[in-house]
Amino acid sequence: MFITMLLKRLSLLCFFIFTHFIIFSQSQLAPCPSSPNCFSTKEETNRKIKPLAFVGSLEESKSRLKELIAGMERTKLVEEQATFLHFTFTTKIFEFVDDVTFEFDEANRIIHFRSASRVGWSDIWANKRRMKRICREWIGE
Repeated sequence: MFITMLLKRLSLLCFFIFTHFIIFSQSQLAPCPSSPNCFSTKEETNRKIKPLAFVGSLEESKSRLKELIAGMERTKLVEEQATFLHFTFTTKIFEFVDDVTFEFDEANRIIHFRSASRVGWSDIWANKRRMKRICREWIGE
């Protein structure tokens, strides 16, 4: 019980640091850290995943993405801006919180994203599996 409470408090601290110094810096997705628990469309490493293509307009794409993620367990929309969405996903057992951010590039009609664990080194590929699932559901597989 003590460890769980400690981990939750550590997660909150990391969230505030993450929010103020990474997520909202110039409305761009932050690069992944050296830990293997982050995947992004803007990475140049083996942690890169292809961005999503718009479906209809910007608003239609945002609405569809919000609906898709709302259908997933333990998710919360934390922040919404004109071309930006920030969700949290909470793991089932230890209640670790992962941040998933989406940036809508209207000029190129693509959606960039980044999924990363707030704490720890490894996530047993949870972020990669999550984003691959979102990509599959986005294209209707």
